Amino acid sequence: MASDSTSSPEFERSRMRIVSDSTSSPEFENSKVVVVRSSDGVQFSILERVILMMNSLKHVVQHPAFAPAAGEVIPLENVDQKNLILVLKYCDHHSRPHNPISRKKLKTSDPLALRNAEMESIKLKQDKLKKFDYEFFNNITPYHLFPLLCAANDLQITVNPPSL
Repeated sequence: MASDSTSSPEFERSRMRIVSDSTSSPEFENSKVVVVRSSDGVQFSILERVILMMNSLKHVVQHPAFAPAAGEVIPLENVDQKNLILVLKYCDHHSRPHNPISRKKLKTSDPLALRNAEMESIKLKQDKLKKFDYEFFNNITPYHLFPLLCAANDLQITVNPPSL
């Protein structure tokens, strides 16, 4: 039986990693960030690449006319803190860019070897995502799954497979 994922130490560590540590990373400094507030009043700074997976919010980063003013917070009235953290963890993991293999790492200029290495790199990323998805959903109890799915639906989450 799966444990309650919202009260585990791993959940708290992942929450702190998403909310606190991320805001001090170089990626946060070099990217557009949107601040949202959960239904229970907790604010989150979210990277643009993560927001782009949320159809209900991506217009905020894609169209300047809809962008919030500096310091403005977007309220998410139907998504509580626990479910928002889980959705952000999922989206953060799935939105990370693919790191292609460079010619210098392979030490070859053979196009076939480069293509094979790139395909292997993509396959490794897909395998990591499958493993992450399995572990992520395996740690969510059926009792907590429905509210999580409602939160993901409210944010209109889209997951695109890595392109080949």
